[in-house]
Amino acid sequence: MLSAFKWLKETCGGVGRFSSPKKSALSFSSVRPVPRYSSYQSLLAPCRKHQKHIALILLSSYFSMPGVLLAQGVSAANTAHAPAFDTAANGVPIVNINAPSAKGVSRNQYNELNVDAKGLIFNNSTAIVQTKLAGYVDGNKRLGGKSAGIILNEVLGNSRSALNGYMEIAGQRAQ
Repeated sequence: MLSAFKWLKETCGGVGRFSSPKKSALSFSSVRPVPRYSSYQSLLAPCRKHQKHIALILLSSYFSMPGVLLAQGVSAANTAHAPAFDTAANGVPIVNINAPSAKGVSRNQYNELNVDAKGLIFNNSTAIVQTKLAGYVDGNKRLGGKSAGIILNEVLGNSRSALNGYMEIAGQRAQ
């Protein structure tokens, strides 16, 4: 990315105060006053012939950082299997999973499920429990006194999930 900006500076000839990229050291001959521009069009005039290259550089930099662009996104689907959400004291999101079936399967549906660097906790505990990501968290009242053996997470949305952090199950171990 840095090389793209270096190329841009060298190609456009520099529009700012230090416009001589070919000189290795700054000298008084390479310093010129900042020109006053009446509009942004005259400011970009030296780079006009390279507009497509500049647009390509900006677009590629935009799409090359999906972790930065995608914020923590966990949203429940509008179905009967939508889980409830909470946040721990340190800001880690908590998913209070649904009560398990008779076979011990908790089915949870989401529109999107993205995990950022903070992480995400699936609460499978009926009582207060200590977690590694968020310390102590309250029990999940939705479980009805029975923890799940299998947690099924279904993402119904069209976008790809970004899993950029740790996911932890609070309480009883589950698959």
